[in-house]
Amino acid sequence: MGSLAAAAAATAAAAATTAAAAAAAIAAAATAATAAIAAAAAIAAAAAAATIAAIAAAAAAATTAAATAAATAATAAATAAAIAAVAVAVTIAVAVTIAVAIAVAVAVTIAAIAAAAAAIAAVTIAALVQGGGDKGRGNRRAHVDLRGGKNAGAVGCNTAKREIGFSERLALCSRKPRTLTLLCGCRCDHCHREGSG
Repeated sequence: MGSLAAAAAATAAAAATTAAAAAAAIAAAATAATAAIAAAAAIAAAAAAATIAAIAAAAAAATTAAATAAATAATAAATAAAIAAVAVAVTIAVAVTIAVAIAVAVAVTIAAIAAAAAAIAAVTIAALVQGGGDKGRGNRRAHVDLRGGKNAGAVGCNTAKREIGFSERLALCSRKPRTLTLLCGCRCDHCHREGSG
């Protein structure tokens, strides 16, 4: 009986020792697990913080890029507006220059035509005045119908600056050889040529 009790006591002591060792192992395992969980949590938190920081940096970069794009677009719009304004100004300047050139050309042409007409008229009148030789009547051609038109058959004198009507001419030309003496002293045979000759 004594040996059985001793064996049982030894077995109980061994069991207690084993239980204590198991409890210590469990406690150590729990401590290790807690440390591992804490380490994993710290790593996860650090990774999350890094991810959040990266997202924030990307958002800031996107904002900067958007601001840069907006500034670039505004600059491009301002440049396009300035180019358009310059183009309009150049077009207006060219149009004004062309209009002025055309006006000057027209004025020069009109002046040239007027000068040519005046020269032709002067030459014609000079030829008429100096184109005598017909029975000594000299400049009579200068006074035949040069200023006619107000009165039918009127005879005008370029020097006297007046017209002589048909009835006045008949009165002045009543004597032979029907040669009209105008106020300027010139003679005209217009009535003579219309008359019996």
